[in-house]
Amino acid sequence: MIRVIFAVISAEGRCTKRLDEIARLAGASRLTARNSVKEAVHYGILERRERRFATAVSATNVLTAPSTTFRDGPKW
Repeated sequence: MIRVIFAVISAEGRCTKRLDEIARLAGASRLTARNSVKEAVHYGILERRERRFATAVSATNVLTAPSTTFRDGPKW
């Protein structure tokens, strides 16, 4: 699941695909896709930005990889 999302992120810079499409590409169920994304966000593997609208149908979430750059440089 996460491999599919990272493939989209590497190709497009971010993943805005719907959970149904991610699940189809990974060959899994929508519930598995949802739980995988939720767990990856919890562990810091992915960052999720919700795009909710009060009066309309919400847009898909934006999934990105967390920044791997260091603000003050590596601490080694």
